[in-house]
Amino acid sequence: MLISTANAERRSPVLLQLDDSNPPFMYAIDGEPAGVYPALVKAVFARAGVPVQLQAKPWVRVLNDVDRGHGGIGGVYRTNQRARKWDFSTPLLTENIAVFLRKDANWTFTDFSDLNDRTIGTVRGWSYGESFNTARAIPLLSAEDTQSDRINLRKLASGRLDAVLAVEEAGNIALKSMGISTIAQAGRYLSANPAHIAFAKSSGRTALLQQLNKAIADLKREGEINRIFMQELNRHTAAEALKSPQ
Repeated sequence: MLISTANAERRSPVLLQLDDSNPPFMYAIDGEPAGVYPALVKAVFARAGVPVQLQAKPWVRVLNDVDRGHGGIGGVYRTNQRARKWDFSTPLLTENIAVFLRKDANWTFTDFSDLNDRTIGTVRGWSYGESFNTARAIPLLSAEDTQSDRINLRKLASGRLDAVLAVEEAGNIALKSMGISTIAQAGRYLSANPAHIAFAKSSGRTALLQQLNKAIADLKREGEINRIFMQELNRHTAAEALKSPQ
């Protein structure tokens, strides 16, 4: 019996890639995706009735793969540059980007201009909003990329950075798990960034994104998005509490 192409395509899992080192939002445990976005993506695809295959990789590799049309990406911010080449879902979550400073710093963050002439810790491949991207390119400030928030926070604690940018929950969980008490979050956020599912325009996934958008709207209306977020955040926090400070 012949199987139609449409039926075969419906049964083929959609490849969706995520960062392997951005806890609690997305990371890898023994090579398998874990965290908030893997759980949310699974729920969204399940509600849409579309099979999905998740992979966790270094973020820069994920970005490059998506540019080549190899699978989609989860938990990604929309920027003007990305919007020219990728199609985006409606937001899964909105992440607050916090500014972390040493408690003994002789300055504080109250306005974006406070970052001028400072050395800021960032994660390689991540966008922190259009204003930061512009300031970095001019450059009004110096941004030093590493592989993770934890590395950046260690550098800040030792005085090698003036500030670190990180998603609020991720930064505070990392500080607690590492036993660092000399760093605190500034009173204002740098930005609030919606995070999406995205595919290269060349992939022709607009119909799929419409299905996913409806699933996201249904899950938000039912309170499932927030429930999953809190479940995964609490799971990661509990796991980190069992570890000794590193």
